[in-house]
Amino acid sequence: MGPEVYERRWTNDFAAARNAALARSDADWNLVLDADEWLTSGGEYLQALRHDSRRAIHNIRIDSDLGSGSNTLISSHRISRILPRGVRYKGRIHEQPAHNLPIIDAAVTARHDGYMQEQLDTKKGRNMALLEKSLAERPEDPMCTSSWASSTTSRCSTTRHCPSIAAPGNWCSTAPPGTTTWWCGRSSACATKVVWKRP
Repeated sequence: MGPEVYERRWTNDFAAARNAALARSDADWNLVLDADEWLTSGGEYLQALRHDSRRAIHNIRIDSDLGSGSNTLISSHRISRILPRGVRYKGRIHEQPAHNLPIIDAAVTARHDGYMQEQLDTKKGRNMALLEKSLAERPEDPMCTSSWASSTTSRCSTTRHCPSIAAPGNWCSTAPPGTTTWWCGRSSACATKVVWKRP
């Protein structure tokens, strides 16, 4: 049986796109990969899932190429990409499976080149527009606000940008649109909420 390809209008919602694809599947398990990802190992693990009746989410390892041209590094992280039948995504951007199932680290690896600078340059405006739309829809959702903060962080030169315990040199950003809290953290990858109000 060969691949099946379906077309769907893009609606500026990654979860909706993933869920539309999942709705087409009648399999017990679904491996979710993006167009800029490909499997590098784990075929035997995936085959064995046919005989695994446990309902759980399986995290695969994704090795992402970072940099530009021949000047690249590889960053690895685990992400939930093997889903049992019926699990769906939520989130317009930085979407995540919505579930309360156990999580298992799978012996499956994929490669990803979507973080290469050439590709990132094409996504900047798109991602920020989607983040701001998500914030307007769900201003108190921690995933929305932390994603926005991570995408808009800038290096502080003085504590006046952060009316909190943040010291000069921390990574900081002002409040997301429509909110009143400030966001600060030690790195742009992990913003933390500071319970101080905008003056």
